[in-house]
Amino acid sequence: EIGSGLVGSEMCIRDRNKTLVELLGRPVLEYSLRVFMAADVVDEVVLAAKAGEEAALRKLAEGLCLQKPVTVVTGGADRAASVENALAAARGEVVLIHDGARPLVTERMLEDCLAALEEAEKPNTATLAILRMKVKGSSLAPSAMTSG
Repeated sequence: EIGSGLVGSEMCIRDRNKTLVELLGRPVLEYSLRVFMAADVVDEVVLAAKAGEEAALRKLAEGLCLQKPVTVVTGGADRAASVENALAAARGEVVLIHDGARPLVTERMLEDCLAALEEAEKPNTATLAILRMKVKGSSLAPSAMTSG
């Protein structure tokens, strides 16, 4: 599940969903969506949209070459409710949850989360979170964590 409609005061830029703001000519969400769509470890994508933005997210997803099913659900009043709505629509036993306003996710991060989950032999949810960006020379190195 890529959470995209998780809009609170910290998620808005002048009353606009941060995931739909353009970054280098593309909506921020598109960067994460492309990674999830290309990842071999992902079978489907569920987007949680802010009420009234479902069509915009559906259009964004349809504008990409859809290699796997994409479902758009209406999010809730807060992040937890949005995740709950998306989980209800997900068909898989293992779900990766990602904040769509964080565009620097990589396929390797998804794989690492699933590997950590398998090693832990815990419940069936891995949460991917980009904690911080470290600048080393001229490259950005994201840090990720998992939790069960």
